[in-house]
Amino acid sequence: CPDATYKAATSFFPSMIREPLSGHEAICPVPLFFRHTIASPKAAARNLLHAANLTSQQLAMSRTMNMPGIAPAVHDIIEALGNIAGKSVAKLIRQER
Repeated sequence: CPDATYKAATSFFPSMIREPLSGHEAICPVPLFFRHTIASPKAAARNLLHAANLTSQQLAMSRTMNMPGIAPAVHDIIEALGNIAGKSVAKLIRQER
């Protein structure tokens, strides 16, 4: 049985790949054109370390940062999952809004 937290918006994107690869259905609570910025764990760690080492002078008045990454649409992620793991795996993602 899939983890109960997979319906939460913050966990949807990881579960969209994890659950179908485990043979479980994943619920897509957002439109297929929705984009979400992602980065590899290595890139995310590198970005956080870089941000942690910025001085107050470098930040000036800004304390908000957007870390670099890629922003695929949900349909792009589903298509890539289908290309790599098979269409039957991608079909385990069900849109529900």
